[in-house]
Amino acid sequence: MTWCALLVGDQVTGILSLQDVDQENAFGEPVVRLLQTLAASMGVALENARLWEQESLYRKALEREFEIGRDIQAGFLPDTLPQPKGW
Repeated sequence: MTWCALLVGDQVTGILSLQDVDQENAFGEPVVRLLQTLAASMGVALENARLWEQESLYRKALEREFEIGRDIQAGFLPDTLPQPKGW
């Protein structure tokens, strides 16, 4: 069995495992390097997806705050403009 950790920084977020049930140590160095490359790429992709989701949630919350601010500001304005005599 050959395995590699999926890392985000120094934190393990998963394991990528390659097994041959018929033969122990069936995979050579090129296959192990490929597995390590795949694990590194998958770790980066998973972290990017997590960050994208986090940013999306932040943008939605920020937009809601702007919407509340616009409603509050609109509440300060009169429904009609005053028309002073002589103007």
